[in-house]
Parts: sequence; structure tokens; C-alpha cells
Amino acid sequence: MTDIFDKCYYGSGSFYSDNYDKSTFPMPADPKNITQEEKDALVQFIAKRLNKEYQIGYIKDGYKLSIATKKLQDQSDLGEIKTNVITEETGSVTISLYNANAETISKQYPTAKNCKVDGFSITTIGGLGDIDETPHVLIFKHNDNAFGDTIVICIGKNTSGFDMVFKQDAVTPFPCTYDLDSLNDKGRLVMSIDCPKGTDWDTLAKASEVSAASETGSEEIAAPEDATE
Repeated sequence: MTDIFDKCYYGSGSFYSDNYDKSTFPMPADPKNITQEEKDALVQFIAKRLNKEYQIGYIKDGYKLSIATKKLQDQSDLGEIKTNVITEETGSVTISLYNANAETISKQYPTAKNCKVDGFSITTIGGLGDIDETPHVLIFKHNDNAFGDTIVICIGKNTSGFDMVFKQDAVTPFPCTYDLDSLNDKGRLVMSIDCPKGTDWDTLAKASEVSAASETGSEEIAAPEDATE
């Protein structure tokens, strides 16, 4: 197994998005006691989405996950009793898409709508009366051939505005800031997954297809041979 002290946050990765459906999202029931079946379902769910169909663009300047808290801090007049508790927890994901275009914007900006007619791609932006409130499953994949990939998965809505700027000597990325929704009724916001070295996502994606076709989902997924070295 990879030593926990070998890994660090270094380098960027790829970003994928899909519409969130609570009935099909494989959230483990107990994060401290995840079963083999729950792990298989989660890994297959991720693997199925690590392809061009769900990749919304290429990231510029990395991926940022932020978790913020509000606290109640107080004490009695003479300091005999002190209170210091977290009362609120919120999260956000921030990325910028290097290859932004109107169709890409329509997939992530809640009031943008796109339609293709006779080779023309027409995107309209704006209109709170026609806002799309659908949350997105957000998957970030950091490739790490040395120690194993890292996957960060959460659910959120893009709430940021944007500037459409055309410059002669620079590319203007499309910024996206997602406010995170809870993964379950406990208020979980994020799952960060350190994967075994050599994890074959293509094979896992095929396993997901087989599982969906058979409607059993009971096959166990073996870890790569070198994952236990």
C-alpha cells in the first residue's frame, strides 16, 4: 500500500459533471463502515463518467475546494464557562474552463440555454423565470501514476456570474463557482478518494456497463495487483 506520507496535492486534473439524481447516486450509508458493495457501486459510478461525454472542458489554474464554517464563541463574564462550537458548514468548488464557449456555458450556467439548428449553435443567457435548478454531480480527477489517482466528488450548483472577454493576446477562461449541496441527510459535503496505484478506470467503466445490463450490481471489483505491494 502507498504510505500516507508519500502523497501531496500537486498538479491539476480533469473535471466532469452530470445531473444529480438522488435515486441513483451511490452514497454510502456509514462513512466509517463502507461495505464492499457500496465501494463497488461508488467506483463504478465514477468510472462511468470519466470520459468526454461528461467532461465539460479543460481546467485552467487548477481546482479549488473550499469548506467554510461559522462558529459560536462566547463565555461567561469571568471565563468559567466557554462555548466554541461550529454552527454552520458550507462548501464551494471553483474552477475555470480554458476552452470556454457558448455551448459549454449553457451546460453549467443555470439561466443559459443552447439549441443547434442547421449547424448554428445558439445560446441564450439570462432569465430568472427559466432558471435550471438541477444540481450537478461534480467529479475532479487528479492523475497520479506514482501513488494512485485522487478523486474528489461532490454535488453543487453553479452560482457565479462570468465575463465573456475577447482579447488579442490572451485567452479568457470561463469561471465557475459551485455552492455545494449535502450528499446525504447528515450534511456530508465531499468525498475524497485516494485510489490504489494502477487503478484501471476503463475496465471499471466496462464493469459498470455489465452491472447495469445485468441489473444485479453484485460483482466485486478486485484492486490492481500492485495495490497491495
